[in-house]
Amino acid sequence: MAVFVISRALNWQIASANPVLPIAIVLAGIWVFQKLDLKLTPRKCEVCGGPAARGLFFRDTKGRKLRTCRECNATLLRETQSEGASSPLPAGMGDLGGFAGFDTKVAGVTAYADAVAKAQWDELLELRREPSNPHDPNAVAVIMRRTGDKVGYLPRERARALAPVMDEGHVFSARVVRLTGGKAGLSRGLEIEVEYGIGRKYA
Repeated sequence: MAVFVISRALNWQIASANPVLPIAIVLAGIWVFQKLDLKLTPRKCEVCGGPAARGLFFRDTKGRKLRTCRECNATLLRETQSEGASSPLPAGMGDLGGFAGFDTKVAGVTAYADAVAKAQWDELLELRREPSNPHDPNAVAVIMRRTGDKVGYLPRERARALAPVMDEGHVFSARVVRLTGGKAGLSRGLEIEVEYGIGRKYA
């Protein structure tokens, strides 16, 4: 299909006195098919080779961000420890080293709009448990280290997975990877990267 679009555009370029439009069509076609490929092509876990889960990743010691499946991510979550722990990585993963984690949006940002407006790209964050939260006993608040302001919470699904592990004393690192909204009357949003593993990447 992509070849058909490009060939048609080239034919138009030859027949047209103005080559700008066909070139623009070619570039637009390439962009569209790249986007479709990202959505339609199944992603593989780069640790075990199985189907990857959306948003989950493992960062190796060279800083490469590898996609992971839920099983590999969950195994790393349970088996890797905070600094100083003696528990080893699961069999077959010791050669990777590094960190595991996930990308997610911050929930509840509208209630903390003033604090969210201060957030910057690459902002370092603290994840803080709120076991007495009346709305969700698994609640995990997202705090800006620089100001101490709360900017929201982890989504319930993510918090449900992390809460028991955090309660065991595991340390998580997070940072802002994308600022969304904030224009044309849209509320400001935050997308963050959460990592866990041996050591503290953002300490």
